Amino acid sequence: MPAEHPLAARKSIRFEEVLDHEFVGPHLESSVHALLTREAEALGKPLKLRVRISSFDCMCRLVSAGMGLAVLPRSVARQYLRSHRLRMVTPDEPWARRSLLMVFRKYDAASPTLRTLIDHLCR
Repeated sequence: MPAEHPLAARKSIRFEEVLDHEFVGPHLESSVHALLTREAEALGKPLKLRVRISSFDCMCRLVSAGMGLAVLPRSVARQYLRSHRLRMVTPDEPWARRSLLMVFRKYDAASPTLRTLIDHLCR
């Protein structure tokens, strides 16, 4: 969220608390869009999407310009905090913690390049 947003001083926040605000959201086919829509519906509130964007960079620029709030992966948000004057407030929700899995046949049979990638991602 923009650094000057009224909720920016918080360390964490419930999703229900931000649903009264407008969002800069991901494109319709995004898993994040589906998740946010489902969770908003479960709370009986609409997700107020001001605009849908497919680029994280563009999302951060629009949030910085005051167009709305956004839900982004932590690794992405960290890249833009200083350059776009943003604040990262962690959603205090079980669904906000995501696990990503990598599937492959056998580590020993993997190419050296694939093993390097696996080793890097598993750190």
